[in-house]
Amino acid sequence: MRKTLYVLALLFFFGFFIQTSTVGAEEVSDISVCEPITDAIEKNLCMALHPIKNPENRYRDKDHSSYYCSLMEYQKDRDMMNFCSAIVKSDASICANIGSVDLEKTCVECSSVGKAEIPKKCFTPRAK
Repeated sequence: MRKTLYVLALLFFFGFFIQTSTVGAEEVSDISVCEPITDAIEKNLCMALHPIKNPENRYRDKDHSSYYCSLMEYQKDRDMMNFCSAIVKSDASICANIGSVDLEKTCVECSSVGKAEIPKKCFTPRAK
């Protein structure tokens, strides 16, 4: 009886180990777009606009886009935080909180389209 329990425990452990070794496989393809970006604000914007497409569990099933936008507040850039939030929520009225006129115009353009068709200029709004 003791040997049977021992064998079952080993099978359970190895089954769990094999199952958890593949966790995050789908995550890599989505996040890899943001890997080369070194600026923290641009990286958070990239992570917000590239959510994980094939989540495996309840935690990954959540859309963390708003979280990545909120991180910009701690990096002392409220304009970019509002820009990011407007795009993620598709709410152009948030763009009114942006101080920069050029960034506000870009924000209105980017937040008025759907998430699937965001133009490239929305990923780097301050690039000229």
